[in-house]
Amino acid sequence: MSSWADLLRGSSSNPSSHSASSSSSNKFTSISAACTTIGSPQQPKLTSVKQTSKTFVSIPAASTSNQNIHPNPNQNNMASSSLVMTSSSLPATTTSVVSLSTLKQQWKMEQLNLKKQLKLYNETSFDPTRLSTTLKYIGGVDISFNSVDPNQAVASLVVLSFPDLKVIYENYHHVTMTVPYIAGFLGFREVPHYVKLLDELKRTQPQIFPQVILVDGNGILHQRGFGSACHLGVIANVPTIGVAKKMLYVDGITEEQVQELDENELERKGDYAYLTGKFGNDLGVMLLTSDVYHEPVYVSIGHCVSLTTAIEIVTMCCIDKIPEPIKQADLRSRKIAKNYDMNKTKFNNRSNTNTKGQDRLHDNGSQYGRQQQPTKKKKH
Repeated sequence: MSSWADLLRGSSSNPSSHSASSSSSNKFTSISAACTTIGSPQQPKLTSVKQTSKTFVSIPAASTSNQNIHPNPNQNNMASSSLVMTSSSLPATTTSVVSLSTLKQQWKMEQLNLKKQLKLYNETSFDPTRLSTTLKYIGGVDISFNSVDPNQAVASLVVLSFPDLKVIYENYHHVTMTVPYIAGFLGFREVPHYVKLLDELKRTQPQIFPQVILVDGNGILHQRGFGSACHLGVIANVPTIGVAKKMLYVDGITEEQVQELDENELERKGDYAYLTGKFGNDLGVMLLTSDVYHEPVYVSIGHCVSLTTAIEIVTMCCIDKIPEPIKQADLRSRKIAKNYDMNKTKFNNRSNTNTKGQDRLHDNGSQYGRQQQPTKKKKH
């Protein structure tokens, strides 16, 4: 039996899985969150049924081996929590039905196990005190959904050069979402797809592998201190930063408190205010990224980056309201998802470095934030 950590690293016990992956490297293939055996005749879909006042969810059978992008010896400890409800006597394509409450409890256990490996300090390949000269590549990830079939989506990875914020790499996978969305557990739904994209980049163009990745979601600003940015960071063993567009009210932080901080502390771009939990821990900051739009983003530590460094990086990545790595991943994946017609169109995976004119979606006003440092505010 496999843990969800095994699933998130996205490898299969099927010996042909790697060849199947390599043979489709130039094709836009459907990936099922690493939860089904590669080569199965049909992607199982999530189903939920009401029975004796409980919600049940079908979970595809999982593979039993894994391979991390950056091997992390500590992740062997995760195998003690077997979270996939399968029977060894069942065939690989069999799905198991578990109650929603059981699934949530299992995921909570897995988050707590993964959280033990979380690093809330700088452990990076760049010097946080000299970002403009030592930080060269920043990644952004996002998933956009098909308007016709909500189970179909486009997962995207972009890499930007820094500090000029030019897109130098972009790759997309058309994916089938086989894991349900449950609030507080977004990482289990999205991270497997990001891991596959990162693994492909690591194999094909390791010289531009991002030194830090901005994730459209929360880091430690989370119900259990382990949001999707933390999830990706630990599983892929890469530095990550969570950047959320909406505030997640956790650990005693109230809407009234946040509103007061916004009104009193955020006046111009670069201003930020700490979001402090009931036990005095700084879970993140609300950061104003534009003088035009008074709509702050919510920045929190993902993995291997301190909060101070996270604030500086996000501020330097903002041309307008949304940090450029996340903005570009979102814009480009949305364009592909919008044009996708699963009955008429067959997509190819696209993975290439930029040529002249490729950066057409990029706002040329990329000077903002290049040298500007965030305005420090007092802790609250």
